[in-house]
Amino acid sequence: MNEQDILDILVALLTEDSVQLGERAANAEPTLETVSTFEEAGVASDDRGLVISTGDGSVFMVTVERGG
Repeated sequence: MNEQDILDILVALLTEDSVQLGERAANAEPTLETVSTFEEAGVASDDRGLVISTGDGSVFMVTVERGG
């Protein structure tokens, strides 16, 4: 398994309709608008990772590095 495998898994998990993001009231459940890799999002980085945009306009960047 490599960084790309992890990225692919995370993208699949984060875009799956059945993913529950904690216990929240139905009207307070967060939404994910887009999930893309750094490369797809045009992030200038030598690292691999994901850019996650949420329904409230927040943007998160997740870097994936192999440990050990």
